[in-house]
Amino acid sequence: MALLGIGEKDRYGRQKRIAHEGKFLRASRTGGISLRAQTRAAGLNLTANTRHGLRVSHRLGRKTQLAFQNGRLVFRGRYGSGPTRLNVSKTGMTVSTRNPFGTINWIKPNRSSAKLFGVQVRGQKALFIQMVMLAITGVVALASLAINLCILLINVIVWLATHLWNLTAKIPDTLDDIAHIWRKRRLRQTRLELDHTVQQAIDDWSQDDVIHANELMFLSVARGHSALDASRTSDWPLAQHLTVRKHRRTLDQETHQRIGALIEHALTRDRNKPDKADHTDAAEHKQPGTTTAVRILALTALIAKATESKITASQRPELLFALDDLMLEQGSRNVLQDQMLEVFADQCGLRLTNRTH
Repeated sequence: MALLGIGEKDRYGRQKRIAHEGKFLRASRTGGISLRAQTRAAGLNLTANTRHGLRVSHRLGRKTQLAFQNGRLVFRGRYGSGPTRLNVSKTGMTVSTRNPFGTINWIKPNRSSAKLFGVQVRGQKALFIQMVMLAITGVVALASLAINLCILLINVIVWLATHLWNLTAKIPDTLDDIAHIWRKRRLRQTRLELDHTVQQAIDDWSQDDVIHANELMFLSVARGHSALDASRTSDWPLAQHLTVRKHRRTLDQETHQRIGALIEHALTRDRNKPDKADHTDAAEHKQPGTTTAVRILALTALIAKATESKITASQRPELLFALDDLMLEQGSRNVLQDQMLEVFADQCGLRLTNRTH
């Protein structure tokens, strides 16, 4: 054992009380120097101390002791397993709490004890030290609580900001989805308003007819040109981009014009008013209004539906990419062409990704 216990640590890692406790000799700052001997006989503990006299004690139960010291009855009981315990004696009961600095008695504060750097004090001095340490501990605890609350607040703000950012980032997609649903509903209604003979004719088209119709819609009608005028030309670049039509016959001029006339008819005739034209010439296509654009998209949906049935699933992406490349060769795609691509892809079971305009 180290001299006077210097260097030895208690359960809290602090210097133990500076004192000497040998088998027969004890020495401390408050207790002085004394000789002590202890033995046990007939179930009783006998202790003789040159400073405190003779004591006879017996343990009545766990943590309960009854003793006679110099003819005076002593009863002690300490109950509890944590730092706070109940103390029972002849004079009454008290509650005390052990801490790293000693023990504070909440009922009789003057019975508190404190230990600093191995020096133990009792009474008013101990109470003062305990109060100071409690105040310091309270300040540290409040500071720690404030820091933790700040960290929690920062985490909450970051969490809210992250979720708000994610929600904000999803707004364009959500708006696009809403617009897509609304457009599909409007297109469905507009398709019902198209002349029923147009729908029947499109259903009877061949694969070549479908390809030619898509070319007219995307490269001419979407640019504000008349489908009928465009069908009279002999320059059809889409056929050169596709392997879909390889080894197939070339459409004659009459078939070209028939498809162009059908598209023109679909865009200018109303199912319920077959004799009244919405658009009488190609000039009205150059700056299509809302009604015209919706009608074009509805017709695009019909042709795309026919494309789905006439062209295999593996060949549809090739057709879509070829149309896109040809539109880009003409210049940047306009809004109507972008919408037509979306409608075409949706009807053909394709998924569009962002491509350069």
